[in-house]
Amino acid sequence: MNSQTLRWAVPGGLVLAIVYTLSPLTVWVAALAAICLVASRHGLPVSERRLLTILVVTAMAIRAAVVVLLFLRNIPYHHDAWLGVLTGDDAYGMARALRGRDLLLGVPANRYDAFVLHDMYGENIYNDLLLAVQTLLGPAPYGMRLLNALFFVAGALVLFRFARSAYGRLPAFAALAFVLFLPSFFVWSISLLKEPLYFFATAVFLAAAAHALRASAPGERVAAGAAAFAALYVMDAVRHHTLAIGIVGAAAGVALWLIARRPRRYVPLAGVAVVAAVVAVAAVGPVQERVLSGLEEAAKIHAGHVFTLGHGYRTLDEYFYVRAQNAASSTLTLSADEAARFVVRSIAAFVATPLPWEAVSIRELAYVPEQLVWYALVALLPIGVAAGLRRDAAATAMLVGYLVPTALVLALTNGNVGTIVRLRGMVEIIVVWMSALGACVAAARLLERRAAAPTGWRPVPLEGTP
Repeated sequence: MNSQTLRWAVPGGLVLAIVYTLSPLTVWVAALAAICLVASRHGLPVSERRLLTILVVTAMAIRAAVVVLLFLRNIPYHHDAWLGVLTGDDAYGMARALRGRDLLLGVPANRYDAFVLHDMYGENIYNDLLLAVQTLLGPAPYGMRLLNALFFVAGALVLFRFARSAYGRLPAFAALAFVLFLPSFFVWSISLLKEPLYFFATAVFLAAAAHALRASAPGERVAAGAAAFAALYVMDAVRHHTLAIGIVGAAAGVALWLIARRPRRYVPLAGVAVVAAVVAVAAVGPVQERVLSGLEEAAKIHAGHVFTLGHGYRTLDEYFYVRAQNAASSTLTLSADEAARFVVRSIAAFVATPLPWEAVSIRELAYVPEQLVWYALVALLPIGVAAGLRRDAAATAMLVGYLVPTALVLALTNGNVGTIVRLRGMVEIIVVWMSALGACVAAARLLERRAAAPTGWRPVPLEGTP
């Protein structure tokens, strides 16, 4: 080791020791982020590696800077009962983890601490992760924000490599930049919520499931399928009842992939299946009863959300809102016509809510620009899906297969503007990869038409020329 290296190694080691003493989790996150960046750059051309490095380093640096600013701003308020949380869910997860840490380490506690730790409401793998980190490394409310940021950025990088192989570098880089720097995504990527971990698992699930469809070697298909199932298991452990949605989405993706590969053979079969399903729901009593029962349960959850604190929106007929009821004790029943109107309005509300002119708070007014961006993404989605099915049917089919049941469940069970905006983000963050392709295709076609269109200008012939 030469003197120049030694000169920098000593102060660097001291700084690292100080940082590790203050926040061990921050050092681990930095090391994992470096590994993640190196892996995401593998096999890319030099120019793309440079651009990817700029985007990722900038995204993580800005997030780290905001977390540091939060810490500095909150210094006067830090005490044993408050550790820099911003929302109710932040506070619940962190308090649950710290109570569990006290119980595991033998710190004096009470029965309420044990009750909170075993409360079924917060029983998910993300809260278990919070507990494990606090137990191993000590209280880390700000370090966990950085870990969540890493989960988020890692998920975005998985989908970037996935989209680049399927759609090309321009749509992939455009979507990556959008995901990394959209304000609402930025905010919840540094929260103490379970969404970043859920997004990372979703990204792995989609990429692995698509690879299982298009891989040629049987071993690759088996390995990719196993990875997809493992990611789906994590998704279900983070957000309950996701397993069924993922299985339905994967089955729908496989069906769409088969149809896209051989449309002449499978499109008629798909049409017959759709007609048969509609007839069964409309004419077969037991089938109709099962469908109505499921929609009634969804409507009960929706109505409960309408009457929670905040800005509610309504998709049932008005007389269902005369008396407030929670989902557990609701006696709501639907006729076939009422259920049909509920489904149509819920889907429309999922896309349109909140309408820009219906904002009732400063936060909703601030969200209006992003809502307009969401409308643009929805408009570009059909173009992207059509182009995606031509370029990589397996990738596009899996994305669409996941989106449809997920969006439908969210549409039917929500009735609060703040909740739908937050949960719709988990759909928007997948939509953007296909909508980016749609934007590129639309722009290319527009440029081609302009290049082919006559300009209306003709050169004036010189004297003496015919």
